[in-house]
Order: sequence, then C-alpha cells, then structure tokens
Amino acid sequence: MEVELFAIRCRINQATCIPGISHIIIITNVLHVVRKIFDSAIHPYQIQLIMILKDLQIFFNGHLNNIVEFWDCPSDKKCHLHAQVDKDMKKFDFILLYPNKISWGFSKKEEYDNIIKE
Repeated sequence: MEVELFAIRCRINQATCIPGISHIIIITNVLHVVRKIFDSAIHPYQIQLIMILKDLQIFFNGHLNNIVEFWDCPSDKKCHLHAQVDKDMKKFDFILLYPNKISWGFSKKEEYDNIIKE
C-alpha cells in the first residue's frame, strides 16, 4: 500500500506542477488504496496522505473548476488503458529532487538497516 500511495503522490505532484493543467485522471488498479487518501482514520500511511492532500489542496485552490478523477482499471480485465499506463510507467525514470525521510526508498533502507543491526 505504501508503494502505491507513493506512486500516486508522485504523479499528483508532477501533474499539479504543470502550468495550465485543470483535469487530472489517475488510472489505477488499486482503487482501494485511493480510498485511503480520504480516510481520516489513523493508520501508518498518513504522512504520504498528508503530502497528497497538500498537493491536491494547492491544485484545487488554483481554480474552482479543477478536477481530479480516479479510474479503476483492474489489470486482469486486459483494458487497453491499463496496458498503455503499464508501458508508460515502466519507462518512467523517477528522479528524486529532495530525498527525505518520508520517501518510500528511505523507509525501506531504514528497515533493512535495522534488520542488519539486529
């Protein structure tokens, strides 16, 4: 779940930084993870959610007509959109501009360092 939230966060962040964007469509096969973004219950992924919601707040404050849609596209349905998104994501070269302690990569490194210490 953390990886999926991090991927959604990266995509929303990138989309909201592009001038003139007023409609964002997130195509995912993990719609249950998207629902966590708007879940106010306490859970371990809240830092990711806070960052997503911060980006969305900036996006929606930019213009009243801005829209974000989440489309469910299960991979087992063999939808052409899923195949295209999958292809695009495999080519995606993520460059972390500001490495920090809330990134997924840092969390995994910290977890592995703790295992090695033990």
